[in-house]
Amino acid sequence: MNCFSKRILITYVVVLSIVFQSIGQEKKDEISKPIVVADTIQLPMDTTELEPQYRMIPRSPKKASIMSALVPGLGQIYNHKYWKLPLIYGGFAAMTYGFTWNNNQFKDYKKGFQILSKDISTLTPEELAYLRQLIRNPNVNLEDPQQQDYLLRQLESGMTFYKRNRDLNVVGMAALYLLNIIDASIDAHFSTFDISDNLSMDVEPYATPDQMGVGIQFKF
Repeated sequence: MNCFSKRILITYVVVLSIVFQSIGQEKKDEISKPIVVADTIQLPMDTTELEPQYRMIPRSPKKASIMSALVPGLGQIYNHKYWKLPLIYGGFAAMTYGFTWNNNQFKDYKKGFQILSKDISTLTPEELAYLRQLIRNPNVNLEDPQQQDYLLRQLESGMTFYKRNRDLNVVGMAALYLLNIIDASIDAHFSTFDISDNLSMDVEPYATPDQMGVGIQFKF
């Protein structure tokens, strides 16, 4: 074996030793690495911590009643039932308008009845113009006794009708006022009633290709 061949052989041996040493080092590193085991055991989660806690603030029924008696709707504000305010004030506004309109109609019919009860010959031009505007029928002859009696009955019937409607609006406003006080007191009584998701009733509509309806779900 010449000198050149010996050099090749020595170089080959050195390369092999380096390769085997590298492989051995990699295996040693793999063995020395810590083994990570996935923890598949999960502790039960306390779901109560995720649920929002309903804060129940006690409120005084007496205080709520007095506030609503002084100013309608003030007790509902005290109970944080703001959505009821449009119902209360809308109801008062509607009944106030009804009272005003019916009262004005009653006064007009009453004045017309009083004018028509007089002798036609003694009426002033202003009174005659008022009757014409109230009757709104140019074919009516106010000097005809039969037509005059008929108009008197009509005016008297109108007075009764509008007076009754006016009084009903007064009764309605009084009832709404009392209902406003009672509602504020009841809301205050139930201010500590549990209305959280753990105790509730859900009403939801549903629709399918075959039918439609309403579903009710209770939660305890």
